[in-house]
Amino acid sequence: MNFLTKNRILVIVVVILSLLLLSILGGLGYGYYRSKQASKLPPPANRFEHQAAFISRSLNFSPIQNEQFIRLGEGFHFKFDSLATQIRLVSGEINNEITRAEVDTLKLNMLIDRYANLQRQLKELSVRHLMEVRALCNPAQQQQFCRMARQINRRHQQMNRNNSNDRMRGMPPRGHQNQNNF
Repeated sequence: MNFLTKNRILVIVVVILSLLLLSILGGLGYGYYRSKQASKLPPPANRFEHQAAFISRSLNFSPIQNEQFIRLGEGFHFKFDSLATQIRLVSGEINNEITRAEVDTLKLNMLIDRYANLQRQLKELSVRHLMEVRALCNPAQQQQFCRMARQINRRHQQMNRNNSNDRMRGMPPRGHQNQNNF
């Protein structure tokens, strides 16, 4: 008698199809679960509180340090949001000026200078805030602060690299001479 009879082959096919169906249903269930978890993210205002709590825990702040840190953060975020809003407005004005029938280059240059100045102010504000947070730390906390800053910087560089790779996927890098001159 043959080892693989028709019945055994059918049983094997049914088992394989059942496993495939279970894995598909599991993947769909996992995707549904992940989408529910993503919708539970805190709103942006609370996210700053969560970030502040994470930093406070990571640096092991004392209650006094934590109060000072929260006060610094409140002032920083107020100024940061104000500058970010101004940057968005100036960016919109630049876009409006570029799309006009008659472009006023003097006004456009003035808007570009204003945009650059706001960006500089934003960077200065961020650096000043980080230096104030670092000043709150004792020497051991400063070492941890520096480690966190390096990790954040690496993560930002990685994200920027990934974004630039995704943006122009399939296109040669800038400055690359096309070998096929048609």
